[in-house]
Amino acid sequence: MDAVQELFFTGHDTSASSMTNILMFLGRHPEVLQRVREELDSEGLLDCPDEELDMSLNKICKLKYVYSVVREVLRVTSPVGAGYRKALRTFEVGVSKISFFLPHFSLTLHFLYYM
Repeated sequence: MDAVQELFFTGHDTSASSMTNILMFLGRHPEVLQRVREELDSEGLLDCPDEELDMSLNKICKLKYVYSVVREVLRVTSPVGAGYRKALRTFEVGVSKISFFLPHFSLTLHFLYYM
């Protein structure tokens, strides 16, 4: 069951987190938002009725600037900021002159980045 929950989490929450970060960054950088809108408009994707919307792979591949914006936001902010792991055995953790033992089945938290 843990694996199913993890797959659900990774599929849903990472997508939601990524989209939130993209919208946040576009809101903070109106000049980037304007260029994104111009590119979408040039490909006929901005003010188009849903039934006429052509989101083919060929059309999406033409959106070079949008692709670059998405990649940059994902580079700057990871979709997942931290992760949990369970220790399968007791082991020693040492940092410089400080060390301690992490007991069997301890839950650990590791951060992937800092904001």
